[in-house]
Amino acid sequence: MMFFFLLASHEAISTGNPEILSLVLQHRDFQRGSQRLAGIPELLDELNAVSLSRGWILVSLLIG
Repeated sequence: MMFFFLLASHEAISTGNPEILSLVLQHRDFQRGSQRLAGIPELLDELNAVSLSRGWILVSLLIG
């Protein structure tokens, strides 16, 4: 995807077309945001797993 961005942005700059460059940059920003948001559920699952394991360690220390 990055290769396409480089080709499209180079084309827009070399032709002097600010409208195409604006569209390319908007698409790039949208793709970046989408990719970042896609990783959030996985990060939350990992955080939840760590929280649960620490909770069990604390409980076992208090009981033990």
